Amino acid sequence: MGASYTQRSWWQLSNHDESSPFRETNYEPQIFVGWATAYKFAGWTLRDIEVGLNHESNGREDPTSRSWNRGYARLMAQNGDWQVEVKPWFRFSESDSNDDNPDITKYMGYYRLTVGYALGESVFSAEGQYNWNSGYGGAQVAGATQLPAMCVSIPRCSAAMANR
Repeated sequence: MGASYTQRSWWQLSNHDESSPFRETNYEPQIFVGWATAYKFAGWTLRDIEVGLNHESNGREDPTSRSWNRGYARLMAQNGDWQVEVKPWFRFSESDSNDDNPDITKYMGYYRLTVGYALGESVFSAEGQYNWNSGYGGAQVAGATQLPAMCVSIPRCSAAMANR
C-alpha cells in the first residue's frame, strides 16, 4: 500500500495578467496498492501491477475550478531496454451541481500509454492519451538521465571542521 503526490505548475511568463509566473498549478494525490511480478509472455516480462484512487485538481474555485476523481490500474512490462506501461482509468461520476469538469474524459480519454527506452543511464519516453470517440488527446516526450555526483570543496569550511 502506498500514497503519492504530484504537483505540476504550468508556466506562462508572457501573460502577466493571468500568470505570475505560473498560469496554473495542478495537484494530484493518490493512494494505491502495487506489487512486483515476473510473468513472462512473448519475450516481455510484466514487472509491475498497481491499482489505486486518484484525485486531480487545480485548487481553484468556480468558475475556473477543475477537478476529477478516478480509479485506475497500471501495468508495466519490460523487454530488454524497452518498457511499456498502460494505465486505464474510469472517472467517478459526480452530481451535475458538483461537477465542475463534466467533459474532462472527452479531452483526457480513458487511458495513458507510455513507451520508454533505456540507453545507459538515460531513459527516453513517449507518453500519450487519446479519446477515440472525441478525437482529442495529448502527448508528451521526455528524457531523463542521472546527474554525476557533485563534490564541492570549500577550503575554509573544511579546515574549520578539521580543527574541531
